[in-house]
Amino acid sequence: MTVRFELSFRRPTGGQWWRVGGGIALLIATAVGSTAVAASTSKGPLTPSTHFFVPQPASAALAQVQQLTQAGSSTSANAVLRMLQVPQAVWFTGSSNGAPDSPASIQYQVSTTIADASSLGQIPILVAFNIPGNECSTTSLGGATTTGAFQTWINAFAQGLGQSKALVLLNPDSLAMLPSSCYNYNNGSNPNFPYTDQERIQETQYAVNALSSDPNAYVYLDGGNPAWQSVNVMAARLTQANVSQTRGFFLNVSNHQYTANNVAYGNWLSSCIYYATNLAPGNFNNCPSQFNAPEAKNTYNQLSPYGAWSGTAKNPFYNILRMNLAYAALLGGASPKAHFVIDTSRNGAGENPMTTYAAAPYNQPAIVSSTYTAANGTRVTTHQASGVIATLQQGYECNQPASWVGPLPSANTRTISPLLDAYLWVKNPGSSDEQCGVQEANRAWSYAKYNPKSWPANVVTMGNFDPLWGTVDPPAGAWFPAAALMYALSMHHA
Repeated sequence: MTVRFELSFRRPTGGQWWRVGGGIALLIATAVGSTAVAASTSKGPLTPSTHFFVPQPASAALAQVQQLTQAGSSTSANAVLRMLQVPQAVWFTGSSNGAPDSPASIQYQVSTTIADASSLGQIPILVAFNIPGNECSTTSLGGATTTGAFQTWINAFAQGLGQSKALVLLNPDSLAMLPSSCYNYNNGSNPNFPYTDQERIQETQYAVNALSSDPNAYVYLDGGNPAWQSVNVMAARLTQANVSQTRGFFLNVSNHQYTANNVAYGNWLSSCIYYATNLAPGNFNNCPSQFNAPEAKNTYNQLSPYGAWSGTAKNPFYNILRMNLAYAALLGGASPKAHFVIDTSRNGAGENPMTTYAAAPYNQPAIVSSTYTAANGTRVTTHQASGVIATLQQGYECNQPASWVGPLPSANTRTISPLLDAYLWVKNPGSSDEQCGVQEANRAWSYAKYNPKSWPANVVTMGNFDPLWGTVDPPAGAWFPAAALMYALSMHHA
């Protein structure tokens, strides 16, 4: 059966045929909220009207559109289609169809993606995701097996870039999650995980040099997110990895931290890098941390990820005024240099505190509340999670219910911060974040409190079951229709 979808979008820039199973859908390639511009031949600041690349969606994504249409759910089908037309990143993982990519293959894949983008007057966002020991080699993809294999791979990637203009994000989580933070780390002595922090830094340095052969590439390194590593720790790692030879760093990939929190964290990271390399070389520990933020004279508090930060927030756990003042004092009027971009693909509703599951009908244990008077005189109530709820809060890498897409991709962001190059959709909404079940430490669940008849009844089957979605999640990177529809229907918030 052939299904024809006809939609109208703003500012069309050209036509693209997207195949949907046995049918064909003609979609207009357009960047929602931006206009198309020809790729520049010189690397300066991205223009506010930069048009990022809209890649061919996954076949499973288009199949979902077809299924929704055939089921008469045209509103949902159109919502998913509109989401697929938003510019998004293209990921390169070192393997295709379960087999490692040859150098010639990766060079071809990169150059073809760039050619496709250029033909539409668009700038591609490329994610190079193949560093050895990737995410402890236990989640997503393990990366290249050796440093030499990675160097060969990244050289081929760089050759695919040529002299083209592109944004390149070098391996999310590679600096925020060093090998030493992995459970299977043994200082390189574990034959199943023979990786060290020193090798990771050297591999990143090598990649920076290789990618710098393209003078028109905007290269960004992994900066984690504001709820992960302390400012001083992340700034030191970025400096070691030669961030000064790149455009800067990226934040919040596959994560849900509020945009405002990422902007603040990015400004602090850049400030700390400048301070500890130009004003007080090596003195990263003097950079204020979001986990020990100045609240009032001689008092400190840990900033909370469960609310948007600002300099005017009455709640001290969200107020960053004194943090900003502290960094201004450190810099003494100097201007930091490292720029940053933020993944806003799934952060519109912020981090889910999981407190919903403490109430009926789930009744998962437990939330402990307390009230105190802050140093500024404000009466503050805190909700300390424990038991199942506390564990669920640690599952930030899992598919998160009640999430929305965040701001649409745009390079019109310098009025928000002169260091903020763009909002990007790096992790594709609808692409599974991780396959999380109760056998993992981040998906605890009391089945005695809540277990519908349609759910697993035996311990073995429960192990792979995600109780927050009522299903077994698809593997990382695979299309997750339920999550895709959730994000698509939240597009009106973006």
